[in-house]
Amino acid sequence: MLKGIMAQNTFEMARKAVEAVIANAKEGEMVPTFYITQKDLKEPVVQPFLKFYYNEVYATIDGLYYILNFNDQTAELIAPTYGHYEGDIVIPDYVEQDGTKLAVTTLGEGAFSNTTLTSLQLPKETLKRIKGTAFYRTYGLKTLDIPETVTTLGEGATRECPELTHIHIPASVKHIGVGAFQGCANLTSITVDENNMSYDSRQGCNAIIDKASESMIQGCSTTRFPSNVYTIGDKAFYGTEGLESISIPVGVTAIGEQAFAFCPR
Repeated sequence: MLKGIMAQNTFEMARKAVEAVIANAKEGEMVPTFYITQKDLKEPVVQPFLKFYYNEVYATIDGLYYILNFNDQTAELIAPTYGHYEGDIVIPDYVEQDGTKLAVTTLGEGAFSNTTLTSLQLPKETLKRIKGTAFYRTYGLKTLDIPETVTTLGEGATRECPELTHIHIPASVKHIGVGAFQGCANLTSITVDENNMSYDSRQGCNAIIDKASESMIQGCSTTRFPSNVYTIGDKAFYGTEGLESISIPVGVTAIGEQAFAFCPR
C-alpha cells in the first residue's frame, strides 16, 4: 500500500509511482493511494482526503463526498466514508478540483441512507440521476423536490422514508425504477407534470401511471384508480400503511409481485 508520496522530482514521476501501485492491484480492489496535484508537489504536501481508484478520484469538498470523473467533468455525490450526513444539506450544481469545474450529475446509491435531514437542496441545473436507495430510510424528508433536469430515478430511490408525504415527478423523468417510493408509509400526494412523455397522474388519481404499458407503478393511501389502467406494477403499494381499502376496476388484468405487500390495514 502506498500511504503517501513526497514530491522530490517532477509531477510525472509522482504520477507514474501512483500508476504503478494501481497496476499491481487486484481487480476491483480499492487502492489506498493519494491523488497528486501540481499544488501538492510545489508545497509539497499530499492532500489526505483524495484517493485514486483506477480512473476515478474520490474527494471531500465542503463536507460532501464525491466521485470525480475528470474525463467527462462530472461528479457523483456519495455517502460519507464513515457515518452519515445530517442537518441542512446543500448540494451545488458544480464543484471544483485542481482548477477543473465538474457538474454534479448523480446522487449515488445509499448517499443519504439512514440519515436525518432538516433540509435538502439538490442541484437545479445539472442533476440527471438519482440512483437506487439514494434516500433509503432518510428521516426528516417530507417532500422531495426533484429538479427539472432529472431523467432517472433508480430502484428504491426513496425507499422507506417514513415522513415523506408528497412527491412530484417533473417532465424530464424518463425512467422510474421498481419500488422507487416503496414503503413510504405516510405518502398521500403524488403528482406528475402534465408535459411528461413517459408517465402521468391522470384524472387526479394520486399515482404514477406508465403511459407505455398503462400500468400503475406507484400508488399511495389516497390513490383512486382511473378507468384506463390495466395492470398494477410490482411493489406499487408496498408498505402503504394508510391503505384501508381500494377499488380496482374490472379492466385490470394483472397485479405485479408484492404490489400490496406489507399493507397492515
